[in-house]
Amino acid sequence: MIKQPGILSKAVKKLMEWLERIDEFRNPTSVAGYSIPKGSHVLLSRLGLGRNPRIWEEPLNFNPERHLNARMLARLLQGFTWSPPPGQKEIDFSESRNDLSLLQNLCMP
Repeated sequence: MIKQPGILSKAVKKLMEWLERIDEFRNPTSVAGYSIPKGSHVLLSRLGLGRNPRIWEEPLNFNPERHLNARMLARLLQGFTWSPPPGQKEIDFSESRNDLSLLQNLCMP
């Protein structure tokens, strides 16, 4: 999609139409037994959500695969601006066995 920005922009536009941004509750509601009045802003604990055993099987174990699902591409498109680096029209996405290299330490004690 980076090589074809027209397709990328259409995908992002469709995604933003599908996702509705909600900054506040439009109607009074109840969540987990708590009453939330209309117009309230609710902040959720990401730490608490990530460790909830009702949501995740074995929540304290490291398991990044649990986040690999159909919504992953949508999250990447929504959360980032995708474009080649300035002055570069093409990005080489080919793989080889020698693509990895060690970088020097940024900070030496």
